[in-house]
Amino acid sequence: MADLAAGSFRPADILSRCGNRSGHDIAALLPGGDARLSFLPERMKRPMNTSKAETPRAIIVMGVSGCGKSSVARLIAERAGFEQVEGDDLHPASNVDKMTAGIPLEDADRWPWLDRVGAELARERQTGVVVTCSALKKIYRDRLRATAGQPLAFVFLNGSETLLAERIGARAGHFMPTSLLKSQLETLEDPSGEPGVVTVDIDKPLNVIADDAIAGLSAVSFR
Repeated sequence: MADLAAGSFRPADILSRCGNRSGHDIAALLPGGDARLSFLPERMKRPMNTSKAETPRAIIVMGVSGCGKSSVARLIAERAGFEQVEGDDLHPASNVDKMTAGIPLEDADRWPWLDRVGAELARERQTGVVVTCSALKKIYRDRLRATAGQPLAFVFLNGSETLLAERIGARAGHFMPTSLLKSQLETLEDPSGEPGVVTVDIDKPLNVIADDAIAGLSAVSFR
């Protein structure tokens, strides 16, 4: 573009060489600036729209047991081309043993796990990652925000106790018993309204839940 800045140009040269640049971008390269853009099509005279919504590259799909975190996270990851990580796989064995026995986790059990989840988000955020994590309390979510870095988006899968209990009872091969659902619901602090949070109702088909989540992520605010 140096020859354009020097003034040696023809309109056809600029149109072919500047591609989709806006007129304002081209003007910055030319002596005389905007005054020399009369030959440009109207679409190129307008500033470029740089506000196109994009899916955040670090996402936690959260909620209590039975809300469908793994299934929704898988669809979001597939559609966005991101890595998917199961937060349950990052629990230390002592936590898994407790939950299998129907013993609720305490904060002291959760901190090391949350730090592992946050570290995984931080490590994979450049290429995009979706992690499942209950993230029930605000202090847990703030810990994740601090460890994973910003921006960090949350998809909160929200459903009734009756629906959640039905889903837990219907699945097989998971260590979380239905008996812990009530404890989780009592611990849950609704994240709706927090920066970076998208709340999605789970009383819908899976594809619709994923559609709602992706639409919300594209418009989510981190302020």
